[in-house]
Amino acid sequence: MHIAALAALTLLLLAQRGAASDLDRAERLFASERWDAAAHAYERVTASDPSQARAWFKLGYAYLRLGAYGSARTAYERAAEFEDVRDAALHNLDRLDALLESGAIRTS
Repeated sequence: MHIAALAALTLLLLAQRGAASDLDRAERLFASERWDAAAHAYERVTASDPSQARAWFKLGYAYLRLGAYGSARTAYERAAEFEDVRDAALHNLDRLDALLESGAIRTS
């Protein structure tokens, strides 16, 4: 029984370390404005831990910079579900809508 609990705890700790390193990598890529690589890294983070509000928000921004406006909308909508980034996510959704309505950007 103790061995099984220890094995489960070890796996949990390894998963958390992996998620943290994915987030660290995503943050570095974002800071370097490597939008495609940052988007992929944030996709991994949000897939492994969907409760990462800031990762959803930054994924939306990376998609926006890549011109993937539909994906940006989806990521911002997910980010808006979290109180700590809700206002910023809703603001960016409003800006995205305004840009689309003005014709400044187009969806493919």
